[in-house]
Amino acid sequence: MDMTFRFTTDTASIAVFDVQALQHRLDDRADWWSLPSEELLELNRGNLVIVGLGVDGTYSCHVHDGPLQGHSNAVSARVRCISDRLFVGPGENIVGGGLTPALEFGGAFVQVGPGNYLVQIQLNGPDEVEVAINSVEGSGDNSFTEPLFVEW
Repeated sequence: MDMTFRFTTDTASIAVFDVQALQHRLDDRADWWSLPSEELLELNRGNLVIVGLGVDGTYSCHVHDGPLQGHSNAVSARVRCISDRLFVGPGENIVGGGLTPALEFGGAFVQVGPGNYLVQIQLNGPDEVEVAINSVEGSGDNSFTEPLFVEW
């Protein structure tokens, strides 16, 4: 896997998730994930990786497997994939409010296959995001106590 695309966010965030893993949130309010307790619940269950980018705007996003190529601070979390693909894109496209991801603001579906993955996200510039997605053994669970953020 190796792709580059652009996405626009007005929630200053990037999300990685399997739509099927969040189906139980489909009828929740559209911004359920903006409540830190709900965000952490799904993050720690391995259903969602959402990372604050610090600034709204348009980002170039490079998604690949293997090690990160940039040199800035990165955040890492596990995510489970029930289907065969993960959505990578703006946080406002998280399942909720009766909606699933729409690609009109950018983002992409990445074919990975069922399993658990380590997702690493870093900023390589003020508008450049790098995402590494690699298969891992064990569960997709995490144990975070605070939401995730990256800094440039």
